[in-house]
This record gives sequence, C-alpha cells and structure tokens, in this order.
Amino acid sequence: MSAPSPFSRGAARRGEAGRALSAAYMSSLLGGLFGAALMAVSLPLIRPLVLAVGSPELLALAVLGISMVATAEGMAIGEKLGIDPKILKDILSVSTARNWCIDTYNPRPGNIPGTPASRNYEGGFMVELIRKDLALALEALKETDAKTDMTEKALDYYRQIEKKGFGRKDFGLRCLFHEWLSVVGERCRVMGQEARR
Repeated sequence: MSAPSPFSRGAARRGEAGRALSAAYMSSLLGGLFGAALMAVSLPLIRPLVLAVGSPELLALAVLGISMVATAEGMAIGEKLGIDPKILKDILSVSTARNWCIDTYNPRPGNIPGTPASRNYEGGFMVELIRKDLALALEALKETDAKTDMTEKALDYYRQIEKKGFGRKDFGLRCLFHEWLSVVGERCRVMGQEARR
C-alpha cells in the first residue's frame, strides 16, 4: 500500500480516521489501476522487442548485465566522492536508484556478507556467461531498430574484464574500478570547479 497522503494524515489528526483510511485506500486503488492500464498499453509495444531477443530470459540477463555495470560505476563514483560504501549501499537501496544489484547482490566487497563480492568474486554468475548473454542479445537485436548503446558498453566492459583473465569470476567484479575512480574523480573535480564559477 502506498504511503498515506498529507490529506489523509491531516484527517486522521482531526479525528476523521474513516475518511483518512478511505483516502489512503482510494489512492492505492487508483495507483493500482494506473499501473494495470500502463502495463496493458506497454505489453503490446515491448512484445516485439522481447520476441526479437528470442526469450524473455535473455532480455532479462541483458538488463541485468547493464544494471550491474551501472551499479558498479555508481558505487565507484560514491567512493571517489568519499562516501562510505556501506552507507552508500544503504542510501541507494531506498532511493530511486534501487535495484537487485544494489540491495541484494552488491558488487562492493563487504557490503553484503555471503555474496560473491564478499568471497573474492567466487561462486557467482561468471563474467564469461554474462558476456555471452549480452552478445547473444545484441546479435538478436540487429534486425530491429532498437538502440543498444548501453548493451554494447556493458558488453565491452565484460570483454575487458575477461581479457584481463577474470572470465570465471563473478560478474560484479570491480577490477576496472581503479581506472574508473581516477577518471570519475577528475570529472567530479572539473564539474566542481565549473559549479563554483
């Protein structure tokens, strides 16, 4: 259920709990109906893309690969800005950036005990497998006019890791973070200088 609106909180304070409860349920109902309508409209639109990839699982794995690269880079940026990695994970886990790679399978060692990142990237979904899945997805999408820039960048990222000899490590591997940290740090420094002008 969604959080009560300020209106319903105010009504509850004035002793109108029934009215407040009705407002909360009505907003949840409207949100659910809006979501169902959006899904009904979007499914026919995304169906050709899913079918072009060949299977929903392959498309889901491509999205997962892109999400992990984005999560790893976001964690690296936060660390470069001086944010404690565990605090950063906690913040991202409840923000609009929240995703499975952040709150369940975080790529930062020590953030989530028991994950491959906390076991030297052993025993997880291997880089060579996510690289293969991204390549298959791109191959399937050649016949569509879908933009695949992020998929291509994620594939390149995993190819670089594999070339460094880490193909059997978990796909959350952060071996390129040191390179990113220096590049991102420079970008942040320049942006900070520009913002002060």
